Amino acid sequence: MDKRQALKHYPADYTKHRDDLLQSEHNRGLSASDKTVWTVWDTTIKKTEQRHADLRPDLLLAFLARFGGGGVQEELLRLASLGISVTARKVCDGITELPEWLAKALTSNGEWEDFYYRQSRDILVRYSLLQQTRGDWDGVGMHGLVQWRAAKFGEFALWIAGTSPY
Repeated sequence: MDKRQALKHYPADYTKHRDDLLQSEHNRGLSASDKTVWTVWDTTIKKTEQRHADLRPDLLLAFLARFGGGGVQEELLRLASLGISVTARKVCDGITELPEWLAKALTSNGEWEDFYYRQSRDILVRYSLLQQTRGDWDGVGMHGLVQWRAAKFGEFALWIAGTSPY
């Protein structure tokens, strides 16, 4: 297929086959990095996990990716932290606790202890996986493709299913 035909088909193909295209080796070598988009994200996410295992910014990214629009106002997290212990007891009936990384990010002693959240957020900003947003309520945003990729992060899906140690 010539370049014009390929370009013509790409939007429809991307809509239907995004995972396949982003993992495709077909375009490898067309840029200086010689890596697929998927490989770059995997490498970056794994690097945050390895270098900062105590904070788990990779799981925070996957958590934030679940919010619509790719943006999360920190006020929302502050409010969530204030009721998280009561909610966890009601939802989990005291049987299961929140994963340690999420409990640390939403710690509250009458007000949000956001130290661990800020530490994880700053790592993700440094790796350009998140961007800080300013406004009436500060927060974070992420590019739609980063949000899509982070939402596919395996361990978080396992945690949702209740089969992960995190």
